Amino acid sequence: MLACLGCPGLSRTLSSGVLHLPNTFVARAPTISTSIIRGSQAALVRYNSTAQQEKVKKTKFGPLADQDRIFTNLYGRHDWRLKGALNRGDWYKTKEILEKGVDWILNEIKVSGLRGRGGAGFPTGMKWSFMNKPSDGRPKYLVVNADEGEPGTCKDREIMRHDPHKLVEGCLIAGRAMGARAAYIYIRGEFYNEASNLQVAINEAYGAGLIGNNACGSGYDFDVFVMRGAGAYICGEETALIESIEGKQGKPRLKPPFPADVGVFGCPTTVANVETVSVAPTICRRGGSWFAGFGRERNSGTKLFNISGHVNTPCTVEEEMSIPMKELIEKHAGGVRGGWDNLLCVIPGGSSTPLIPKHVCEDVPMDFDGLIQAQTGLGTAALIVMDKSTDVIRAIARLIEFYKHESCGQCTPCREGVDWMNKMMWRFVKGDAQAAEIDMIWELSKQIEGHTICALGDGAAWPVQDFFHFFCLFYKLLNSEIFFLELICFGEKDPYVLHKKFGTVQNIWLCFLTGYQREAATNGDPINLEEYTTSETSYIGKCIDDMTVSKTITTCSNQKPWMTAEVHALLKSRDSAFRAGDKEALRTARAKLL
Repeated sequence: MLACLGCPGLSRTLSSGVLHLPNTFVARAPTISTSIIRGSQAALVRYNSTAQQEKVKKTKFGPLADQDRIFTNLYGRHDWRLKGALNRGDWYKTKEILEKGVDWILNEIKVSGLRGRGGAGFPTGMKWSFMNKPSDGRPKYLVVNADEGEPGTCKDREIMRHDPHKLVEGCLIAGRAMGARAAYIYIRGEFYNEASNLQVAINEAYGAGLIGNNACGSGYDFDVFVMRGAGAYICGEETALIESIEGKQGKPRLKPPFPADVGVFGCPTTVANVETVSVAPTICRRGGSWFAGFGRERNSGTKLFNISGHVNTPCTVEEEMSIPMKELIEKHAGGVRGGWDNLLCVIPGGSSTPLIPKHVCEDVPMDFDGLIQAQTGLGTAALIVMDKSTDVIRAIARLIEFYKHESCGQCTPCREGVDWMNKMMWRFVKGDAQAAEIDMIWELSKQIEGHTICALGDGAAWPVQDFFHFFCLFYKLLNSEIFFLELICFGEKDPYVLHKKFGTVQNIWLCFLTGYQREAATNGDPINLEEYTTSETSYIGKCIDDMTVSKTITTCSNQKPWMTAEVHALLKSRDSAFRAGDKEALRTARAKLL
């Protein structure tokens, strides 16, 4: 049977086709038609999940070929209902997969090297196998975490809105792998359209006999339920999500016991991400070795990436794991606004992953291990791109404010510490911070990190730590009344902001007027540091013992075309207002500068 399909992900290709033959997957319609006319089967790519194939070590990753995309209706160009899903190959031979049994499914998932797509990156096959313990009479459950509340992340909603049958079929196969009786899909309360589409898909699957009693005619009984959340970010944590399903306040539980032992309703439970569950049917159909052929070792498969922020065309795209970040941004998001040289930093995996500077972004691969080596994480693979127009301190302050608002208040370090950090960060934004608060906020973030029940405290601490790690290098000079701050543009040799402190220690707040357009020396005269000798070096988050500091750092008005006479006059009026303690005049001067 030759079925006509739509574009499998990129608009540059025309319609594709699938020729259903035993153990055969076909790529593109033009290739197929040519081969049929010539009487050749060269276009057929045969696969066998049990065959042992010699794996060639890859050195280049991405771009992903269209025929290798799992989510072929990611952009909603085609029918998302059951008929359209069947035409795209969903529910194909699902009965045979179920009849092959638990061990076969788990083995394929393990061979594929699939790791959790929700952020933790735990090996999926191992996690699912934890449920296969001798039965003690309690039913087992699969819980799908569709509470996608991480700022910058919107991949799961595209699956539920445009490809819901992939998720429903994935629930059935994942449930079979762990012997679960039912699946609860916990969906974020704001996702009204997504929840509606998902419920329609579930009803269609029930009506076609694909789930429910004797699912797909396999003799396996499996139910799927949709649970609506109320929008709390904390309910994305697996144990808080379980508490919410049970009708309690969404607050994380202490572990152990882990959900695999005591989960929803006190029964063994596995909590999995939407994307993780949705790729399981394709892995079982094409074979674990096919999936393992993408990406670097221990980072295999394809992945949905969200790219937002200061890019020309924000998008959600499926790509091969380990694709270089620069290539991912330039190929699919149209590049950084103003060109790659205008890039300041990137948050690579949603707001809870540490940001990384431009020079790290050049070659870092988008996978678990590569980003860990870069001192960040893949997280949800939601890239937030920031160019040099970004006020980084304000951006970090807004993230901290989000975490402060979403804290459940159960843990004191998180409840009090994040609130404290939030207040300090906004003092930095407004220019009201004192010198002592620089070290204080660093120490506070360390006290929060790792001292809470869940990872929300870590997610709040990491952006602060990485801001000071990459952005601020403070040098305390011999004269205790003279400080300067070098805000390094993420590893570039020449600083793009340089302030000279002119008064008492309290004037350190001047260092926090950041932003590429907002750089401002206290005056337009050159600053020569050659006359100073450094007796003590103070640094935050980064060892600079072996760093060579230029003996002379100058910032001249002729090097800064923005330093007009008007700006120079405003800077002097601001400084005079600060010395005189005239807060109203200070606010006026700062407002004009900003």
